[in-house]
This record gives sequence, structure tokens and C-alpha cells, in this order.
Amino acid sequence: MKFYTKKISSNPDFYYFPFSKKTKDIFLEINLKTGSAQETAQEAGLGHLLEHYLIGSLSKNKKSETLEYDGEVFKEQTNYCLKSSKKKILIDSDYFFNAILNPDFSNKKTFISEKDSVLNELSGKINSSDEQGYKIIFKERFLNDCQYARIKTEEYKNIKDKKIKDIEDYYKKYFIKSNILITLSGYNLDKKIINEISKSIKKYNISSGKIKFEQQNCQVSRFKIVSVKNNIIKKDIAVLLTFSFLGSKKLKPWQKIAQDAVCEMLSSSRMGIFDDLRNAGIYKLDYENFIWKNNGIIIFATILPKNKIKAFLNIFVKKIKEIKSGLILSKNLKKILSKYKNTAKKSFNDNSQRLDWLTYDIITYGKIIPIEEDLKNLKKINIVFIKNLANNLFAKNKLNLILIGKNLKNINKKEIDKILKF
Repeated sequence: MKFYTKKISSNPDFYYFPFSKKTKDIFLEINLKTGSAQETAQEAGLGHLLEHYLIGSLSKNKKSETLEYDGEVFKEQTNYCLKSSKKKILIDSDYFFNAILNPDFSNKKTFISEKDSVLNELSGKINSSDEQGYKIIFKERFLNDCQYARIKTEEYKNIKDKKIKDIEDYYKKYFIKSNILITLSGYNLDKKIINEISKSIKKYNISSGKIKFEQQNCQVSRFKIVSVKNNIIKKDIAVLLTFSFLGSKKLKPWQKIAQDAVCEMLSSSRMGIFDDLRNAGIYKLDYENFIWKNNGIIIFATILPKNKIKAFLNIFVKKIKEIKSGLILSKNLKKILSKYKNTAKKSFNDNSQRLDWLTYDIITYGKIIPIEEDLKNLKKINIVFIKNLANNLFAKNKLNLILIGKNLKNINKKEIDKILKF
């Protein structure tokens, strides 16, 4: 599989990503290499509010009524995307660039309506069961005000009294040349289009400043068993096992794949503990593997009747011990890696997923890592490597076991503690 990309210009970085599949669609994206996790406590949620204001301002411009665009703020990236065509891209890009790279911060009416919209959005998320679950997990896992652990409630409280000047100041801080990545993606694009877009970028007076980041100090708690009375789960008990690690700065791309493989072996996957769980009358064990630059957390989650908690933990701990001892089936590891290989190839040949992949590489690693390199490095993931990785990840002192439910009486934590020996 051949790898394609071309850097067109710098300050800010501008890349052209040719698509592999024929399509009329062209995507122009403006990315910030920062997201909500880089915000200070006083800035929490301002990136989200700014994104709404910029996109809202664009939608209220009658000349841009036919444009397709969107914006989103992630933990370590902010994305503004325009979807267009070869016939329209040069005209559409002018409206898009002008709205995002040369915003007008005098429209108080738009600010008020978009702020109300954000608060309404956050209010809905705050009351969701997922958000309440994350709130409990992060409160127990992190010992201080960790940027990665901020929840929607904190964003809501912080932005409700913010003024339009606050998002203007935020914009000035983060919309600087070194923090911006612009990408143009399409199938067999004319050089004229690429060059015109490049020239258009240079028309805007983008700041050359430097961002002063606050030091991130996300201290994590050591081993503990926590019971949280909550009506999220009315009948059974939510059982959450969370482990912390140092983040992607310490992990190469193929090592992330290995970590995901270990997590799958501990889940209700067919290559994991599916049979053992079903034999115990347990339906499902899900996992989430959050890998950020400076932090990371793995969450295993299941919902059980109270009388099945100890049986589940015995199965889970037994599997951890097997993996840490290297007692895993080679065929299962090969199946997991083969599945990843096939998924990666399909993803890279999908136009939109390829765009996401390449953008992530540049923002995370400062360069593009060819898919051929990722696939070649899969050979390094063997039973010995998995064993060593598991021993590093799954130490008892890195575990929080959190039990959430309405009725938590008669749960013997001392008995549970005895089970959790790995």
C-alpha cells in the first residue's frame, strides 16, 4: 500500500492529503493542536464556546448558506471542517477562512444565542448516565485538578458568566501559526486549486505568538475499593476497574496497538474471557482505552447482580495473572493482530478515516507515520512483549475498583480485596 501526503507550506503548516478513492468531495480543515485538556481552569469550556461562536457566525452569513461545515473540540485537538467540491472550493474556502481566521468579535447577539446553545448542550450531557459515571471515575482516579479529568459540570459553571471578550482573548492565545494545522483533501486535485488555497492562507494575519502552557500535574490515586451510592443503576451494581498509565508520549503507535490487544484479552471478546463470563452467567465486559499525550486511563465496565461480583472478579484476576505470566494462546494474539491489520487497511483506504489518521499523526507525533511502518511493527508484538506490557499496566497499586449502585449493603470489601491479588 503506497503512502501519500504532501506538505505545501509552513507557518501555519498546510498539507495536501490525496484521497485513495474517487470522490467529488473536497475537505478543507483548520485544526488547532490543542483542545480542552490544554485549557486552564479559568478557560475550561471556552474552546467549546468559541467553536460555537465561529460556526454560528458562519451560519448567520447569508452568503454562506450553501456551505457544509462543522466544528468540534476534543481533548487535544480542535477541528473546523468545510466540505466542498472542485467547482466550489475556491469560493467556499474564502467564506470559511474569513470566518475562522478573521473572526468578528462584535456580534453580541450571536454570542448570547450560541452561549445559550452550549449551556443547553452541556446541561443534557451532565444529566446523562455516561457523564455521571465519568464524574465518579475521574473524581476517584485523579487527586487534583487534572485537565484530562474535567467534566461537563465544570465547563458549564465556568462559561455561564463569560463575556464575548473572553472568547476573543482565548482566540488570540490559541490561534497562532505554530498551533494551527490546515489540511486539504480530495481525489486527484488540480495543482491550481492547491496553490490558490495556499495563497489564500497567506492573506490572513495569523499571530506568530507562543502559548504558555500551565504544567499538567495529574497525580493519580493508588489502589482502593470505592462504593458510590447513586441512582444511575437502580437494580444491579456497576463494576468499574480503572488503571492509569503515562500517555502516548511514552508509547509508540505499535505499542498502543499492543495495549489495545491486552485490553481485548480481558474483555468479553471471543479472544478474551467470553466463555468464562458466559459460563458464570455474565453477559458483557466492555473496555475503554483512553490514550492522551500526557496521561491515560483504561476502564473496564460491567453491570452485575450483587451476587455475581466476586465470581466476575475471580475470572478477571485469573486472566490478568495468565497474561502477566505469558500464558496466553498464540493463536488468539494472532487473531487480534490480524483483525487490527485488516481494520487498519480498510480505514486507511476510507477517505474520511484516512484524513483523521494523518491529522492525528501530525498533531500527536509531529510527523506522519506510514501505515506500512505500523503494520511492519506488528511483528514486534509477541507473547513476551504482551507479558511485559501487562506486568507494567496491571499492577494492583494502579487499580481503582469502583462499585456504583442504589443498594450497596452487604458488599464485603475485605473479601474483594483478597481476590484482587495480581
